[in-house]
Amino acid sequence: MTTIAKPTLAILASPATRKPGGAAYKLVEENLVRLRRYRIITTGGVGRDLFEQGPGHGLDVHPYLPSDQGGLVQIAADIVDKSCQAVVNIADITKVQSVFSWVSNNTIFNQALHHDCEMMINPRSAQLWVEGRTGVVDPAQETLALIAHSEAGNRKPKEEIAALATEYSAEFARFKRIICTGTTAKELSTQVPDLTDQFFGYSSGMTGGDAQIAREIVEGRCQHVIFLINPRWAQPHQQDVFLFNDIARKTNINILFTNQSAWRWAGALRQELA
Repeated sequence: MTTIAKPTLAILASPATRKPGGAAYKLVEENLVRLRRYRIITTGGVGRDLFEQGPGHGLDVHPYLPSDQGGLVQIAADIVDKSCQAVVNIADITKVQSVFSWVSNNTIFNQALHHDCEMMINPRSAQLWVEGRTGVVDPAQETLALIAHSEAGNRKPKEEIAALATEYSAEFARFKRIICTGTTAKELSTQVPDLTDQFFGYSSGMTGGDAQIAREIVEGRCQHVIFLINPRWAQPHQQDVFLFNDIARKTNINILFTNQSAWRWAGALRQELA
């Protein structure tokens, strides 16, 4: 009898979030049945707190070294090797990270972008991913943001997001608004004319469009974000990426950063709206 290998999920969490009542603790506690579908890799402290001594005892867990001894690097290498398919990384936004942890977490983020590994960086995105839901309640009252970097190297995020919007134009048309940075809005309006009435373009990313969309998120006017980042970003784009990473953690918005995540979410949206 052939045994089908489980997909591998990395679960990372800062100390405060893995205490009883913390976001990571509750995520594991409330999803024990769903998490049995995965082979879970994690760092030493998370393995101890959430699985060995915590609610996830008995799950298929493979702890690596503690994060400050190289555990995060081991997980990044698994992403590069494509032996890790998804990452949940829930951080305590009130804590200042050590330089080592900051660099290692950004290495994981960057490698997930390079290798199209699904990546959930706040409790809401993680919960929706584990449950297989989109978080859309009433699209007619909700706003979707579509942001995509320009082509660099062999990566073409704007083409990827246009293909996504074309395939799921009927579903995306049900949103109240689709907001974009200026260049993306112009290209999508040309390539996906069925959605022209939904698109609202801000400034280009280079001239502040990312900040304008971030304000919509902070003020509660944007509920879902697809941001296809080119991991070969030019230096001027780096701060925009950090901005959305920070906003996503602080507002707990549903945000997707990779093509794989975007297509999986849109497919779930089609099922939910059928």
